[in-house]
Amino acid sequence: MTEVTLTHAAVKESDFTSATLTDAVLDFSNLDQSNFAGATLTGVSLYETSIDGVNFTDANLERAQMGGASFDESYPVVTGARFKNAVLCPGMSLKGAVLGTADNSPPPNTGLIRLADAWLPVPEEWDREALELFLDKANRPELFLLNTIDSMGDQYAGEKVRTAERLVRTLQFSGVDVSCVGLYLMETLGKPDYHTSPLIQEWLVPLSDAFYSSNIDVVNSPGYRFGSTGLTYLMAEYFVRHPEKMQSHNGAFIKTMLQGMYDQEVSFPDLSLICQEIYTDCYLTTDAVALYTRQDDFGKMDGSGEPDWESKDAFNWVLLSSPEENSVMMVSDNSLSKMLEPDFYTHWRSFFLYRDGELQEASGYQLDHLFNDVFPVFSKAYQSFCSAHEFGRILDILLPEGEVKEQFRTAALSGASDVKMVDDNSQLKLGEIFEPYLDDWLLQEGHIQQITDCYELQEVSGSEKAETFFCLGAA
Repeated sequence: MTEVTLTHAAVKESDFTSATLTDAVLDFSNLDQSNFAGATLTGVSLYETSIDGVNFTDANLERAQMGGASFDESYPVVTGARFKNAVLCPGMSLKGAVLGTADNSPPPNTGLIRLADAWLPVPEEWDREALELFLDKANRPELFLLNTIDSMGDQYAGEKVRTAERLVRTLQFSGVDVSCVGLYLMETLGKPDYHTSPLIQEWLVPLSDAFYSSNIDVVNSPGYRFGSTGLTYLMAEYFVRHPEKMQSHNGAFIKTMLQGMYDQEVSFPDLSLICQEIYTDCYLTTDAVALYTRQDDFGKMDGSGEPDWESKDAFNWVLLSSPEENSVMMVSDNSLSKMLEPDFYTHWRSFFLYRDGELQEASGYQLDHLFNDVFPVFSKAYQSFCSAHEFGRILDILLPEGEVKEQFRTAALSGASDVKMVDDNSQLKLGEIFEPYLDDWLLQEGHIQQITDCYELQEVSGSEKAETFFCLGAA
């Protein structure tokens, strides 16, 4: 069929496999979950058409007008699909699409930039409303233009960068303040794919400087992590431009370096090397830190002041407290990672502590003060660990070592559990565990005494004892 008109058609979940719909008009229609695999859709018009989860595998969408189409929950599938001179749907994923080299065809209308041999719609005038519509990943992910650009396959790396540059130029030309969507621009354009573009990287400098200067206290706060390659990379570069922040916001700096080197969610070989160089060349050489790199136990343990990145048990990390505390911690990769994200068995004394330049004995400090006040980067993790171990006392009374006990320990430490023991078999298992300790709906006297002894409640008031029992029951 050619030039067929199916406006306002409700044909969701329909099968158009290998159909020929050249120059068809499918405006204002609902094509959700339909199958157009292998179809010829040259010149098709999809204005105001819903294409949620549509299968366009191996379809020919040359000259298709998809700029006004939309999807909600599921990307259209475009594996093997071709889009020569098509106007793409903003926000759509191009994973698996076949893209070619652009010809000299003029754009079919205004407000378009080239994306390989296709066209990507962009606002003709950028203002705050347009930014929040097309570059706000959190609130409008289905229209996020950078998703379309970033989803191109690795074989199109050069075109991915060129398209991103075209988008950046439209933003530069408009003079619009992009700070309201700065986080999402940085998250994508900070990825290694775009590091080859001086235009993009230079454009990101004032944006990331403004963002991190406003948010560095948040990054420095206990428990905060990026979870994003782009943001970690740009944060590392921020510290190079502002080396004084390495000391004033030492927790943020240490976490950035550690994530950049080792966090599998964000790290990659180049970022790992960049962070090693920043840490070694820009941080360890500062007056506040260099003294401790000459200690016998640091890094390579040869007095050279060089970290030993070959061993995660080497004491490579030097953490600084606030000037008021004047304390320094030297710790290994393994111990630092464990203390920032502890499990039930984390050891909290695997470090060297210095105060006023003097090595401290373990008896010379309290862990609560050390991790909550002197090095607050650990406070959230340490408090969670302590709470879990308080709860762990009753687990030692109730449960033998095994899978169920470990599940409770994990949940107590993280505050959540992937395992939900709500099915019938789990409830029966829990019933068998607790039955020996209960007298109908009441605790047996012997069990009450066990808990009293375990938590040293013999001398406390009745209300405090009741509060402890209530909290244990709730947990």
